[in-house]
Formats: sequence, structure tokens, C-alpha cells
Amino acid sequence: MHRRAPFVLLAIFLVVAAIAPPAAAFSGTRAGGSAVDSSPNSMAAMQQSFDSSEVRIVVHEDGSARWTFHYEQTLANETERQNFESFATEFNNSETPLYNGFKSESESLVKNGANSTERPMAAQNHSRQAYVTDSLGNTIGVVEMSFVWTNFAQTGDEGTVTVGDVFEGGLYISQNQSLVVEAGENLEFKNVTPSAMQSNTSSLPASDSVTWMGEKRFTDNRPQLVFVPEGTQTIVAGGDDGGDQAQDGTDGGTTTPIGSGGGSMWLAGAVLVIFGGVAVALWYRRGREETVDTVDTGTGGGSADGASTAVPPQPSVSDEELLSDEDRVITMLEDHGGRMRQVRIVEETEWSKSKVSMLLSEMEDEGLISKLRVGRENVISLDGHEPEATKSPFDEE
Repeated sequence: MHRRAPFVLLAIFLVVAAIAPPAAAFSGTRAGGSAVDSSPNSMAAMQQSFDSSEVRIVVHEDGSARWTFHYEQTLANETERQNFESFATEFNNSETPLYNGFKSESESLVKNGANSTERPMAAQNHSRQAYVTDSLGNTIGVVEMSFVWTNFAQTGDEGTVTVGDVFEGGLYISQNQSLVVEAGENLEFKNVTPSAMQSNTSSLPASDSVTWMGEKRFTDNRPQLVFVPEGTQTIVAGGDDGGDQAQDGTDGGTTTPIGSGGGSMWLAGAVLVIFGGVAVALWYRRGREETVDTVDTGTGGGSADGASTAVPPQPSVSDEELLSDEDRVITMLEDHGGRMRQVRIVEETEWSKSKVSMLLSEMEDEGLISKLRVGRENVISLDGHEPEATKSPFDEE
């Protein structure tokens, strides 16, 4: 049974991609949507169109963790924006079957986790939000659902918190998906296995979060993370402070050995249903709305030229929309005198912290920008605009 677990876990994140596929992913009105109506073929079609999905786990010092399922989809035109806003209004203000199903399945997920780890657990403080945001010329539809998982992690002597015993069998992340684990208040990272992308590239303890990007397969009992109380470690810039673990998964005995078994079978199944409920509900809704739009905008079902006579022309694509993410950051830095705080880039782009961190790390590797750690903040600079050590890095802002 244990050998079968990784195979089942391949499905964990596949359905995340299904939130908002384009019309090409289906035809006609979808009827009878349910979590079990997710065939491999439909999953593959839907996954190709989803912009990004993220699971964020914020671990707290009492061993609890807030799990947040975050989905983003670019809305191509005003019709898609209006459809998504209608969905968001209903989703945020009503006890929809989608949200009720999420609460029910998260409770089942935690119940099975308690049975597997033999720790008392509960799913509580559920929340959800859906909204539309505009970011650098792009219109983004966002859906988030979250809950607090009590006793998710093991707590030990001297305030250590260890995550890992619920991941028996390993995990799988597909393309355009990410897993982010964040250190909660009063905690800092000590060990992370396997190595992940750090929000602070020079120091694991100083990092707020670590991220794994798909496509990636985790081995048995991975990922595994150890936290300690904030301020109990010596931070050495550029040093090896636990971010790179041995390939055999050993980390100096800082984690509690985890027994074998098919524990992640229940994790895979429950998370699959949670994502599947979101996928099918929104896939059905969007399919229905786009079918109605097709009927309303013309009787011939013909070419784009014919449809243009029935609907107002869309505004032309702005120069900003044609920029890559790297070019947008460079343009933003140029507009701010060549230097910005990383947190300000997050605020102005309205991208997630993990996306900005990963993008800036890639740009630094390519020599496009430089990063300087000042306290717990990063200062991002273009070449020739690096802050001088003898003055504040924000003198010119």
C-alpha cells in the first residue's frame, strides 16, 4: 500500500488548474457538475489554461497552520470580468455549495490526518474571498479559500516546530503550481528538506517563506521543515544555515522519525476533492456563461469579424500589457530612480510575495538587478543605482 501512495499523490494539484479555463477547454453548457466529474482528459484540457495556483501554509508556534488555496486567472475582456464579478459577489455573500463543500472536505482531511498521526486535530476558522484586481494592465480574477489546521505540526522541546509527518508517500506539484510554506509569528526556519527557493536568498533563518515550484516530485515524508523560536540562531549572510539538505533527507536528527505506511493516501484523496469541487463548480459556471454570451452576440456562431458587429470593440492592447514580468520590474525601478524596496514592488504590482521573490531571484542570477539586505528588508537596484554603505538606501526615494 505504501508503494502506491506516490501514484495517488500525482493527482493532488492537477485539479487546481481548473478554476477558470477558456471556452476552448469545453463546449456547450456543462450539466450536473460534481467533484467526481473530473476525468483525466478534462483535467488535462483545463490545466493548460490556468495561469497559476498556489497552496500557502503558514505554520505557527503552537503547531497549527493556516492552509490557503489561492488561484489566479487572467480575464481577457470585459465580459469575462463581469462574469467573474458576478461569481465573486455570490461566492463572498452566500453559503454556496462550493464553499460548504470546501468546509466539509477540509474537515474530513483533518480528521483523517488525526487518525494517521495519532494527534488530535481540527479544521476551524474557515474563510473565503473572490475578487478582481488590476495589475499593470492585466485584469486578474482571484479566488482564495482557507482554514486553520490545529496540531498540523509537531511541537518539541525548546520551542521547535516540525512539519512532515502528514506527508507520508511524498507530494507532487505540476507546472504553473507552487507550494509555499511561511514561518509564522515568532518563528524562523532552521532546516528545510528538500532545498527550496528562499525569500531571502542569502539566509534561511532570515527568510519569511520558502517556495517549491512545479513540476516537482517529493520523496517519502517530504517536504520536511523545522522551525525554531525567532532570534535563537546566528544568521550568517551567504552561509549554509540549513537551506540545503543532504540528498538522503537526513538533517542532523532535528526532526522526529516518521513511520512508514500509506498515510498520504488520505491526504491525496481529500485535497483532490477540495480542489475538484472548486474546479468543477467554476468550470461549469464559466461554461454556462460563455454559452449564453455566444447565443446573445450572434446567431451564426461564425467568425470574429461577424461577432465584432454585435459587440463593442475591445480597447487596443497597451504597451504595458506587452511587457514581460522582468521588463515591468525594470520599468518600475527606472520610474523610481533605479532603486526600490522589495515590499514596495509587491504593493505596486499586487503580485504575491512568493512570485516577486522568485522573479527577483531569477533577475539577480541573470545580472539584471542587485539585491541588498537591510534589516529584514531587501533593497532592489538597477546597475549603477546600488545604495552606498555610508548612507541610507532610501535617500533618493
